[in-house]
Amino acid sequence: MKVYVEPLQTQGAKPAARTAQLFRQLKELLGQMERPDRDRVTAHQVEASQLEAGARELKSKADAIESAVYDLKAVNPTARSDEDTRTPEALIAFIEAKGREVMQALAVLKGEQ
Repeated sequence: MKVYVEPLQTQGAKPAARTAQLFRQLKELLGQMERPDRDRVTAHQVEASQLEAGARELKSKADAIESAVYDLKAVNPTARSDEDTRTPEALIAFIEAKGREVMQALAVLKGEQ
């Protein structure tokens, strides 16, 4: 499955590298000037943000593909399921029966029987 992931990782590396370069240039630009040119700073920030978002999206796609292929969670295929499969009617009948048992036990405790 590396065949599917590698192109995305490669595509994502280019914008990520360009983003890092733009942020370095932006830092240098701000450090060199007493009053930075707002238009140049804004242009760098916008381009860096867009490239960073694109790189994140490509990395996310690559990670999704990789995690779908290499799903390593421990699952026992022979494990019994403890899921309750009773119908609502069966549950209501069970609750009513237990309610009668509780009422009988309370009657005994109160000395009514």
